[in-house]
Amino acid sequence: MTRKSPVIASTPRVPLDEDEQEDPMSPVSVDFGDDGANVYIKGLPEDTTDKKLLEMVSPFGEIISSKAILDRPSGSCKGYGFAKFASIISAKACIEHLKTQSYEATIAKDSFYSKLKGLADLQSTNLYVSNLPTNWNEAKIIALFPGYKISKCRLLVGQRSQSRGVAFVTFEDREVCDEVIDKFTGIQLEEKGHHLPLQVRYADTLAQKRLKKEHQAVGQFPKPSVLRNHQETLEKGMRLNRNRSDSGALVPLHMRSWRALGAPPVNAPPTPPRSVISAEEDGLKDD
Repeated sequence: MTRKSPVIASTPRVPLDEDEQEDPMSPVSVDFGDDGANVYIKGLPEDTTDKKLLEMVSPFGEIISSKAILDRPSGSCKGYGFAKFASIISAKACIEHLKTQSYEATIAKDSFYSKLKGLADLQSTNLYVSNLPTNWNEAKIIALFPGYKISKCRLLVGQRSQSRGVAFVTFEDREVCDEVIDKFTGIQLEEKGHHLPLQVRYADTLAQKRLKKEHQAVGQFPKPSVLRNHQETLEKGMRLNRNRSDSGALVPLHMRSWRALGAPPVNAPPTPPRSVISAEEDGLKDD
């Protein structure tokens, strides 16, 4: 097996529905209750670092995490950052103070991915291994991780007992799992005709799967802008078809059926992209 490929295959991220699009420059205020609150701070100087931001917000209460958002090429702060407090009371106190110092501050809305992370099982040692060669069996998969104690390996197969190229592999402890993820994610397996880099991550919990399904359901409804653009395209096609017919110009073959029907044959918006739900994990229960 060779080292990590520069191209990492991963499940594509699905755009949020228009009502849920998150603009980091305009977060929505929500109450996080006992889970703390994430404060969005705008107006930070360019020389703000993670350390300086932490020093700014720590006097108001216990900080779970804080991050100044930096521009990678220059290393300077983009002017905003986040600080997550353990208490909503501390977060509100910080906001009130920062507003007196000419900063913009508000409670930030948790993103889909941060919610997903919050539902993870921090004790799990079950890893989801994908992009495996379809001719591999469980013994071959176990042999991929020499020197590591594996308590269970389950290869997912289709209706005809054909491998899906995905397996659940359970290791002895969390520390080992972190090491395996870091060491094996992105490696190129030396298997003839197989070119996908290996992907290794923690298996989804049932709560994470439910959240992904809810997110998928929201994504099934096209944005209003998509519907408007599609309608405009249909109307433009109909006008072009009528103009060509009225002028006596030749109508291309692919448009002649439009003339007979009076409208393009397809009158529905494009199919929404696939969900972030992995087809292999959907509906499966944790081991």
